Amino acid sequence: MDAPPIHYARAADGVNIAYWTLGEGEPLIWVNDSNTNHAELEWRSEWFRRWYEALAADRMLVKFDARGTGLSDRTVADYALPARVSDVAAVVDALDLEACALVGGHGHAGSVVMQYALDHADQVTRLVLIDAVARVQDLYAVPETRALGKLTTRSWNLYALAMSHVLFGRDSNLASEFADVVESSMGGAQAAKLHLAAGSIDLTDSLGTIACPTLVLAHEESSLPYVSWARQLASGIPSASLRIMPGMTGEHLDDEIRAVTDFLAVAVPATEPTGFRTILFTDVVASTPLLAQLKDAKMREVMRDHDTVLQTAVDEAGGRVIKTIGDAFMAEFAVPSAAVDCAIAMQRGIQAQFADSDVPIRLRIGINAGEPIAEDDDLHGISVNIAKRLESAAETNGILVSDVVKAAVAGKDFEFVDQGEVSLKGVDEPARTWSVGWE
Repeated sequence: MDAPPIHYARAADGVNIAYWTLGEGEPLIWVNDSNTNHAELEWRSEWFRRWYEALAADRMLVKFDARGTGLSDRTVADYALPARVSDVAAVVDALDLEACALVGGHGHAGSVVMQYALDHADQVTRLVLIDAVARVQDLYAVPETRALGKLTTRSWNLYALAMSHVLFGRDSNLASEFADVVESSMGGAQAAKLHLAAGSIDLTDSLGTIACPTLVLAHEESSLPYVSWARQLASGIPSASLRIMPGMTGEHLDDEIRAVTDFLAVAVPATEPTGFRTILFTDVVASTPLLAQLKDAKMREVMRDHDTVLQTAVDEAGGRVIKTIGDAFMAEFAVPSAAVDCAIAMQRGIQAQFADSDVPIRLRIGINAGEPIAEDDDLHGISVNIAKRLESAAETNGILVSDVVKAAVAGKDFEFVDQGEVSLKGVDEPARTWSVGWE
């Protein structure tokens, strides 16, 4: 299949941006890293083409070359973040799009799509951030990245060759051709200017205002700490979910594509979701005598480990921590099965974290589902109260769920034991409860 035809859009400062479109339906704009773009050569890469064809199966995929690279204008004066965001705006305007989803594929591209979502909140329906970082200086602080950065000024042709093999290493002929194109498309001085502009990007304090549903995806089989950066993003963006993938090799590509396409396929609610939610509460068993035994400083150290395990479990299950109350966590999930998965991950994580410790950290967890009242970024109402009471009624190391949760996950691979009806404080009628097996 031939590469899609190339079109051009003009950015606010006059730079011509090359792009193509593929497929029909809801628009999705793919933004690659800042200095590794070439719309035609990427199409000849099996790895890229599999991505592009899968994403275009149910929507219109838009791919463009960043300013100064590929088929876009190569002599560029301004590489600052606003200018690069204007490249996205130029393509959106050229296609007359009222709304679109965005994918930021690695490195600087994540900053570009996040900033566009901040500037055009009413226009962006979804974000996908792949190996992205909130503060670009964190990326540049890694030795491997610093070494590549030095190549941009010392030997641009070696840098071009290195980057080509990162992208097209599976096809040596294509890698060599791409290296020649990169070498001729941007000199070391321009690349240094780009990296200098990118190094000042820090969106950490703005993450909380990204309003659209966001998928944060990171690869753990890497010399760079993508997973750590992804957790920072997922914990900072209110409507984010986190997926950790093993690696970028072909054997894992189908799983990665499926994670992204499944996320994009879910209908975006017209308003902020305040309907059916699943609420999870945790508490540390016998925390008061434990505090007396450990004293403040040691207890705080232990609780930091506890908090990390629980926050990670919530992030990876696609939930959101509503609040922490002392040693307790309250989290919400869109679907009950995610909450149960999270609870199991929490119990297993705590068991593993403190397996060789003399500190007896043990959890009780309760889960209920219903229609809570949303107010001031918190949830209230009887469904929340029942979740808290279930936590209090659970056994040490236990997960206790309501009958409505158990019914909602029917057919899923969970093990339940009927605990009968339990009287819950503050609830008029006894509640049918079930414990979840996890060990």
